[in-house]
Amino acid sequence: MKKKITYIMDLSQPVQGNSARLQAFQNRTGEECKGRTGFGTFKNHHRGPELLRELARQYKNGEFVDVVVKVEGREFRCHRAVLASMPFFRTMLSSNFTESRSGVVQLHDVNSTSFSKILDFLYHGKLCITKDDVESLVQAAHMLQLEKVLDYCKTFMIECLSPSNCLGVMHLAGSLDMTSLKREARYEALSRFAEVVQTEEFLCLSAEVLLYLLEDDEIHVTDEDDIANAVIRWLGHNVESRKSALPTILQEIRLSHVRVGVLEMLLSHTVAQQSPQCLAKLTAAKEEHLRGVWQLNTGAVGGKGPRRGVSDDLAIIVGGWRAVKRSNPREHEREHRPNVSDLLPESEPQQTIFCLNPDDRQYYHITKLPTPVTRCVSVASEGRHLYVTGGQDPATSMFSLPPPSRQAFRYDFPTDTWMTLPDMPRGRAGHQSLVVGGKLFLVGGHDEDKSQFSMDCYNIREGAWIKPPTLPAIDASSDFTATVCNLKLLIIQVSQKIATNPTVDSAQSSSEYPILYVHAYDVATDRAVYAVVPLKSAVRKENIWTTAVDDKLYLYLFEGHPDHGDYLQNRNQIYAYDTKDGSLCKADVVNGAGLTGSFIRTQQQGMTSFVIKHTFKGRVRIKGIIETKVCIPFALEGHTCLGVKKSGIGWYCRDKLQTLRDKEVEDVAPKAESSASGSAGS
Repeated sequence: MKKKITYIMDLSQPVQGNSARLQAFQNRTGEECKGRTGFGTFKNHHRGPELLRELARQYKNGEFVDVVVKVEGREFRCHRAVLASMPFFRTMLSSNFTESRSGVVQLHDVNSTSFSKILDFLYHGKLCITKDDVESLVQAAHMLQLEKVLDYCKTFMIECLSPSNCLGVMHLAGSLDMTSLKREARYEALSRFAEVVQTEEFLCLSAEVLLYLLEDDEIHVTDEDDIANAVIRWLGHNVESRKSALPTILQEIRLSHVRVGVLEMLLSHTVAQQSPQCLAKLTAAKEEHLRGVWQLNTGAVGGKGPRRGVSDDLAIIVGGWRAVKRSNPREHEREHRPNVSDLLPESEPQQTIFCLNPDDRQYYHITKLPTPVTRCVSVASEGRHLYVTGGQDPATSMFSLPPPSRQAFRYDFPTDTWMTLPDMPRGRAGHQSLVVGGKLFLVGGHDEDKSQFSMDCYNIREGAWIKPPTLPAIDASSDFTATVCNLKLLIIQVSQKIATNPTVDSAQSSSEYPILYVHAYDVATDRAVYAVVPLKSAVRKENIWTTAVDDKLYLYLFEGHPDHGDYLQNRNQIYAYDTKDGSLCKADVVNGAGLTGSFIRTQQQGMTSFVIKHTFKGRVRIKGIIETKVCIPFALEGHTCLGVKKSGIGWYCRDKLQTLRDKEVEDVAPKAESSASGSAGS
């Protein structure tokens, strides 16, 4: 009897040369080798790819194939086992279906080219996707329940999303219940809405899908005019079939933020003309714009606030001196060496009143001042009116400070008209002005009596200057900030005189601190009160920002320089003044809501001027303050900046204003033509 021989590879024994032979084997074959006493395990990492290549070869040559798939007249001879890797075919080929017995499968609603690519993926592990076939490919993969191909197609479509295809992708994803793809396509459509509106796909949208987009507060537009103009374009593509949709669509347009000119376009549209309901709603919106009641009637037709990302804020810049390039009469001479004076800018009065729209970061021309007095004027707003008072005439004297002006004017924003008011009781410049309870208050500044703090008051209804209220003693040498909250005139001041801290105990009574004052004058009761709180350090006027929330005025105080970003540091101080009980205390808004609204100011850096809007989002850390900083096209000093609300000032009553640059080009062109004709005549 022949003896049976068993060969054992003991990889655990430290036999000399065993490890070296094992390593050489692995390096030569690329195979993994593991073992223990009496056993050896070998793993071939190449077996999977080798098997796939062999199946692909057999598929190409038609060897051992046992199923025929017919698609659009083409026949694909495949291996049953390979097809069964797809749930669709696994069910069909493993049951009592006719296809299981006959070995022939007829596919409908599948593109033959897409099916060919799917087979290539199954046999080769590679998938080629193009923009031309991705839609048919994803439909085929969805029907065949091939999740991996669906994932690849989804990734490809997300990477290729654009305004020209996002609506089609959104529709496709919705029909195939591909939630994440639909979400991404919708985001593309919302974030690039202005470009999407110009596509052919937008014109073909159903009313339901259009509403699906318009109802989203995240839609990215410069203003609500973009929404209204998009609807006008959509309506014009198929008027008859879209008549019934307009009343519902109008509910998603925020008519309180649509310009009167655009509302008139909607009113004149054929679809609106045939709908009494739409005519009534659009007419009411237009009339409320012209009457100026939007800001008073938030429940009016279309009276929703602006969309997210679109603000109601507007920064108006009035007066000042504008730096212009000094001309050099000898700049054509090569050898001329410029003097220092040649490099310094000249100044000219800034007659143009202009504004910054933070939403599109553009400056717009509003009007021109009716006076040559432009430096250190003050401006206040009430409803749709601007009140421009005082200032200094830069042409009065070249070597001495000119006397302050007594002039006062009222500007009506919607009609672009000026009205001259009675002269002020005294000349005043660099002052602050506010309107409270139907009265215009002029506070501080340089006046004819520089020895003490002073105020003037103008009764708007009576059209006359009246005796101003008497406030507690205010240090005329200290800077202050004046503002309005809950129909009260508030004057915020940090005394530069060091006072004893009243909050410390007797053992520390020698501690001295600057004092924060808030003076409050109630116009209705003609009563003035004030509140104080000690500060750790002195704060300059420009380092005090205020924002009113309901009955409270929040004061944001910080050390350092506001133009160096120091307000983002932890050493800021937040105080709240309650206009109801007159209390002033430190506010805890670090971990919760409270500090909301916006603060607008101007900044000068060398010869560059900026308008900066700070938006408070409830928190006071870095992420809680959003800064919008836009450079003014020219250097400007001695001007006044006023923050107003578009809905309150009548912004939507005027046709879209010219940008500042376009207006200046328009003004310069006639002068250039006149100069050219004069030269030709001579």
